[in-house]
Amino acid sequence: LSTDVLSSVGVLIGLFIVNLTGWHVLDPIVAMVMALLICKVAWDLVARSVADLLDVKLSDEQERVIRDLLEKHKGKLVSNEIVRSRRSGNVKFVDLNLVACRHDSLVEAHQIADHLEERIAEEMPRTIVHSHIEPCDLSDVKCPRCKDRSQEENQVLEILKKHKDR
Repeated sequence: LSTDVLSSVGVLIGLFIVNLTGWHVLDPIVAMVMALLICKVAWDLVARSVADLLDVKLSDEQERVIRDLLEKHKGKLVSNEIVRSRRSGNVKFVDLNLVACRHDSLVEAHQIADHLEERIAEEMPRTIVHSHIEPCDLSDVKCPRCKDRSQEENQVLEILKKHKDR
């Protein structure tokens, strides 16, 4: 609607200037400017419509919301990452990769994932979250429990080796 008003006002101003000055060369120039304006508005409209029909990446602001939520739960997980985020129509999809300590129970890891999925859905309505949980590597230096445990296991192995050598 605003484009119609703007183009109509532009044409009226162009006609007024042509009639006032008698410079008929202005008529096609004003027409070209109006045609460019209409083409630009049409392009923006098509781009918005196509974006709604196709999958597009979530905005940086929306991903920041997800990253902030993941950061708040950093102590409960070894690591996490957004594998993929997209919007299709008015529905958002988020795929997460969560790494939990291998010494946590499956129930604990699943509860953390469920909690994260719920929090993201609360912050961003109409969001479907899929999370993949995997255990950390035994040698993962990011996991404090495994790091401490591997040091303890190495001490036990050293003691067993000493007893074996006797």
